[in-house]
Amino acid sequence: MARRAIYIGRFQVFHLGHLDVLHTIDGANDVDEICLIIGSTQYDHRQKSPVATWEANPFTVEERVAMIEGSLKGQLTKPWSIHLVPDYHDWERWYQHIVDHLPAFQVLYSADRHEHAFFSAKGVETRRFPRRYSFHAGAVRFQLAVDDESWRKAVPQAAAEVLDRIGAGERMREMLKRDHGS
Repeated sequence: MARRAIYIGRFQVFHLGHLDVLHTIDGANDVDEICLIIGSTQYDHRQKSPVATWEANPFTVEERVAMIEGSLKGQLTKPWSIHLVPDYHDWERWYQHIVDHLPAFQVLYSADRHEHAFFSAKGVETRRFPRRYSFHAGAVRFQLAVDDESWRKAVPQAAAEVLDRIGAGERMREMLKRDHGS
């Protein structure tokens, strides 16, 4: 039986830190397959989350998938797949959706202590990963908004191409205007 690991994120910009985590999972001798879970799939620049700012979720799920798929081409040696999971704002319902819609998994990779506690209580092995990069998606989104080209150093080339194609800087400026009412 394949031993699967899951890695959950909104990936509201896929950056080099995310890619590094996936390389860490790919290098684990006891993991055979990787399932990436894109969360908060219903929220983007057209549909605001009731618990977050507009700025927090600017990219559509299709754009996030394109960033990830392009960035992972030729990067991982193990089979991987992307799974889309909406927010339920209820941990039990959210977890049940994951269990019902994903192949069986044995390991969660996460830096979130709440995810660790929740999944551990469900009997899932949880693992942390080294943080070799200090990238933060919120900082990258801000750099996009203020036309600070240093964001390009924080994302894989394929993600940068998606961000350029969709006019991410202009979109981020619009999201900040919505958040600040101007």
